[in-house]
Amino acid sequence: MYRPIVFSFVFALAAASQSAFADTVVTFNATGNDVPNTISIHDGSVQMPVPQGNMRLVMDTKTSRMLMIDDGKKQYMEMDSETIKQTSDLMDMVRTQMMAQLENMPEGQRKMLEERMGINLKKPATPVITIKPTGKKKTVSKVKCEVHDVLSDGKKTMEACVATIKASGVAHKDYQTMKKMFVMSRNFAKQATKLGGPTATNTVANMPDLNGVPMEVKNLNDGNTITITSINSNAKLDGSKFKPGSNYKKINLLEQMQKMGEIPGLPN
Repeated sequence: MYRPIVFSFVFALAAASQSAFADTVVTFNATGNDVPNTISIHDGSVQMPVPQGNMRLVMDTKTSRMLMIDDGKKQYMEMDSETIKQTSDLMDMVRTQMMAQLENMPEGQRKMLEERMGINLKKPATPVITIKPTGKKKTVSKVKCEVHDVLSDGKKTMEACVATIKASGVAHKDYQTMKKMFVMSRNFAKQATKLGGPTATNTVANMPDLNGVPMEVKNLNDGNTITITSINSNAKLDGSKFKPGSNYKKINLLEQMQKMGEIPGLPN
């Protein structure tokens, strides 16, 4: 799974394309080791490499589907809003059953099992995310931008330098078109937060629109920074890189999560 700061750059991508159907490559530098360094657009789809393993993440704005393609194993998972909802509902059912069983256990044993299975009986409140302009200005990759603070329940957690559409050189109509990616990513992020368990939090799921192109995003919690270094809107990309191979096997999201140990076995 990508960290929330990575999804912030999916949003940046939504504002970066010169055309909804043009081939575009956004390149950036990241201080973290678990994020990709390029994001590509082709015919309404967005593709980014997954740093861990020979994998690709593809988000299709035409069908509102997300593909996780594993080229090493020649298999892929397909996810959309309904798929994530069904998986989330099932996880809630399993979690409720397990919580009922754990309540009768000694406290020490219960806490140990909760931690082992990723269960917590108390759900934290959803944080209130707000964007606050600081009035500061800077230039990132030759593009002028304004610094905004991202606050979670009043505490500053991120800092974004946001460029206007005009300053970035992006046509307004193309910016609006690609904002479909923003909506899709945010909706998926909200549902994915639920998949992470009751204690999961996701800044992106609750983040308001930055209303511009975030040229640089700093995560104050982990110290990581992602900076856009270039936007090439004249790239010629291979369409096959945005879909699984014809001989790739489609695997079930729920079954895959069980194998990864993210959820317990299904109830009888």
